[in-house]
Amino acid sequence: MFKEKERTREQSVLYLVLWLVFIFIFLIAIKINSSKRTDIEEIKPQYITVDKGFERLNANNYEYNYVITNGEDKTYYTGTVEGSVNTGTKIYKDEVINYVNNGINTIDINTNETVDIYGDILYEFLNPNNLYNYLKNIKYTIKEEDNLKKYIYDSTYNLEDIHIEVSVDTKDITSINYNYLNVTYSLLYSNIRD
Repeated sequence: MFKEKERTREQSVLYLVLWLVFIFIFLIAIKINSSKRTDIEEIKPQYITVDKGFERLNANNYEYNYVITNGEDKTYYTGTVEGSVNTGTKIYKDEVINYVNNGINTIDINTNETVDIYGDILYEFLNPNNLYNYLKNIKYTIKEEDNLKKYIYDSTYNLEDIHIEVSVDTKDITSINYNYLNVTYSLLYSNIRD
């Protein structure tokens, strides 16, 4: 009987040693794995600043796609800006106007007549330089989502509230969205060149 107790005690000691070895190996594995994780830290994109984005847009070489929504009505503008010349197309309901603006006048390419393509909208902010001059002294908040950094401005313009979001990626401003007097402006930019 005495020998059986010693065996049980010996077995217990053996099991205890095996558990300690297992725990020791387990802790070493965790330590090795955690040290690998710090080496593989997530690399965050280096977004451009809103100032640099507007600087690139203000070089006036880009393509645009604007959607202006007023209630149920949508107006679409697509085109290219090269230097001081803006060539594009306006689509509103069934009306299509192909235009060119030389910085002074907007001409309907089909009729060769001066035309007002903007009507009552806040067209001043369709020009990136005008918008930047308005925004540069306004405080903003920053939010990152969908691989973009968004600069969010809440302010007033002509005594009315205006909410503006400027989205940038690692190279350019990709979009500007704003709401003014219940009209929503969605401005998309592409192929921005210096």
